[in-house]
Formats: sequence, C-alpha cells, structure tokens
Amino acid sequence: VDCKNTQEVKVMDCDPNRDTVGIKCNNYSIADNCPTGDVKLADGNTASEGRVEYCHNGRWSALCTSYTLSQITASRICSQLGYTQPNYAGIFTDGRFGTNINKPHVRRISCSRDHFNVHDCSVSTTGCLIDCINQYGIKCYDYEGCHEGNVRLVNGTVEKEGRLEICNNGIWGGICSYGFSPTNGYVACKQMGYDNGAIIYSNSEYSDGDGPIIYSYVSCIGHEDGLADCQKQGYDDIYSCPRTRITGLLCYDDCESGDVRLVGGNNEGEGTVVICNDDIWGLISDAGWNDSDARVVCGQLGYQTHGAKA
Repeated sequence: VDCKNTQEVKVMDCDPNRDTVGIKCNNYSIADNCPTGDVKLADGNTASEGRVEYCHNGRWSALCTSYTLSQITASRICSQLGYTQPNYAGIFTDGRFGTNINKPHVRRISCSRDHFNVHDCSVSTTGCLIDCINQYGIKCYDYEGCHEGNVRLVNGTVEKEGRLEICNNGIWGGICSYGFSPTNGYVACKQMGYDNGAIIYSNSEYSDGDGPIIYSYVSCIGHEDGLADCQKQGYDDIYSCPRTRITGLLCYDDCESGDVRLVGGNNEGEGTVVICNDDIWGLISDAGWNDSDARVVCGQLGYQTHGAKA
C-alpha cells in the first residue's frame, strides 16, 4: 500500500502495489475535556486514595514512578482535593491502584512548601508519550484526633513490638529508618514505659502500613521524654523515603536472662510460663514439657515443688 498522505481518507484510496506493512498506532487517549491543572485519585477503595492523575491539555495523565514525587507535592495534591488538615499524604509505588492504560505525558510535578495546591506548582510535560510500568498512588488523610507526640507500636505479635508510629498534627504516621539509632529506640521505648532499649528493624518488618511518613533522620541524645523532643526532619523536609524503610521496634523487658514467671493464671501460683532471654520475655514450647519441668519452675519461683503440675 502506498499512501501519499494528501487526499486519501482511508486505506482503500491508496496504491495497493506495494509490500505488506505493519504499523503501531500511538496510544494517546481521546480528550477527556478536563481542565488543565485538575487532579484526581482513581481506582481507590475510598475517595481519599487512588492512582494520581493530572489533567494536561484536556487529557488525564498518571504520574510515572520513574520520576520523583516528593512528599510536599503529594500533600499539595491532597490540598487541591480538599484535604487541608493536616495536609499529609502517603505515597505508594507498588501499583496497588492499578494502571492508566494511556501513556503518561506528564513527567513531573514539583511543589514547594510555599505552594498551596498543584495549580501553583511547576509541571514538566513531554510531547513524546512515555512508557510507564508503575504509576504513583497516594492516600490523603483527615484529622484523627490522636494526642500530639504520642508513640505506639502497630502490627506486632506482642504489645512491645511493632511498626513505630507517632502522632503529629492529629495523624498517626510512620518514621523513616534512615539514621534511626539505638538511642532513638531507647527514647521511643522509654516513652511507652520500657526503659531498657530496643531491637531496631529498618526494613518495614511490621509492614509499611498506609499512613504518611512523618519523620526521618531522627536524632536523640537520650535524655528526651519522647521522640517529638528529638532533632529530626519533619514531613515537608523528607525528600524521599521508600515505604520499605519504615522503622519497627522490639522493646526490651526489665528482666535478666533465665528469669521465669507465670502469667494469665487465676492466682499467682499458676499460669503460662514465660522465660527471659536476652532481656526479652518469651514463651516456652510445650513439646516434651512435663511435671518434672513444672517442679523446676515452681522451685525457682519459691514454691514447694511437691505436687507441681504441668
């Protein structure tokens, strides 16, 4: 087929005396007629989360994870959508909100702390559509009303372990593990009533959750009453922290290795046996456990060994 690209309007109008050819059509969406500068969250489970899409020249474009999306920019997207308190956003790069099949034609949106919403920000576009394997998703937040500066451990198997979260501006959020030291762990655990330090997990051991990343590069001296009193980078100063680097803690107990105790019984002479190992209370497997073992535990706790039952 030989088309001159002048007067032909369909293939049948072209000269057929040519070799067979193949073509690839540009995957450019039909205009959505949206106003340039508008943003939306698509395919989320709630209105407050979803794949980020920006309207450029009447077409919705997703934001590709090949380019950086800062926390400030994500928060300004939420501002434009009406989430102005506390103006935090969680950023997700794992494709949990699916993919816009139209190739993105917006490279990057860059906002500063002086911008109120995306209309005020710098937007980099491309005339050539770009391939994009993963697209950004974000979650916006409403005020939750937690107590400012409180910390908690989430998603652990016992109360003294889990993902470390702190309340800031009424929202629970995670802490980036960049620069998180044993001293920081000591202060966090002390704030929760554990005075013996902690094991620190740096790679989202207790999952990354779905909250914003509120602090990074926390630096405590050790005398502080809580993490909020330590030096740190706040939300707007965190340029990039992957959600695979959320801090987790296992706070040490006030015990000595080899100590035993009984918990959960109806009186002080019965209960589940726990033993201290490396400053942490833990359970003992019941495999092979018998009355002889029970007598040893009862004797260690100061009880008569005669009649002890497993």
